[in-house]
Amino acid sequence: MLPYNITDQEFDIFKRLIYQHTGIHLSQQKKNLLVARLSNRLKALNLKTFIAYYNYLLHHPDRASEWVKMIDNITTSTTEFFRERQHFVFLQNKVLPYFLKKRGNKRLRIWSAGCSTGEEPYTIAIILSEFFKDREGWDIKILATDVNSRSLSLAKAGIYKATSVKPVPSLYLKKYFQKESQGDVNIFKVKDTLKQMVAFKRLNLIRDHFTLSSVWDIIFCRNVTIYFHPDIKARVIDQFYKLLQNDGFLFMGHAEPLFFVSRKFYPVGKSVYQKVLRPK
Repeated sequence: MLPYNITDQEFDIFKRLIYQHTGIHLSQQKKNLLVARLSNRLKALNLKTFIAYYNYLLHHPDRASEWVKMIDNITTSTTEFFRERQHFVFLQNKVLPYFLKKRGNKRLRIWSAGCSTGEEPYTIAIILSEFFKDREGWDIKILATDVNSRSLSLAKAGIYKATSVKPVPSLYLKKYFQKESQGDVNIFKVKDTLKQMVAFKRLNLIRDHFTLSSVWDIIFCRNVTIYFHPDIKARVIDQFYKLLQNDGFLFMGHAEPLFFVSRKFYPVGKSVYQKVLRPK
């Protein structure tokens, strides 16, 4: 039995609110999920109803900080190191050699959009470190963003349980992580050499993309837009197009094909796309 009840009218209000601010589309079947994820916020604020929480979000002096907490509770953070491993094989064997030949200025910018707790950008950093270890003079930066502030805090800390680093090859685990003991539990800390390659920033893909000043060579946005309404997804993909270099690459999740969303990219690998200069 859920501790709070939500009426159909209240659910519709929150559904529109969440869609407007995050792009996430909640179907009617997600009603109990919404209650489960937001009940702790009502309890923390000593509110009795969801309409009272809605009014708090709109009018309370502390509404800005509560918005962040609400979004943290709504958004999911499912990720792992080397997730969809073939993407990183493609990055290492196809994309990076391409830029090695094309980038005379030895400058490379990668954006991990929807980085969750950091496993994806740190995996990217490992691949780049290995590829460029004998190639000096490259200016490489990775930006990792997410709308979930709790996930970003964990990502910045770079501390993972043994179960989390299982997908990391043993050679990389020894090279890029520091193993430590916390009581009876082993933890693995990302070493500073890897941390220094990644800058973390809170960013809402559907509202804050104009705050990015860089133009990107590679964008990873995997298993993020799957939660978006199709119209929002099309808008986000359009912004990726504008923010990518003319020959830039976009990595999407395997369940997020672009064929029915945008003709501004053409496939070059499994859920890997390259920018089309003159889209139809």
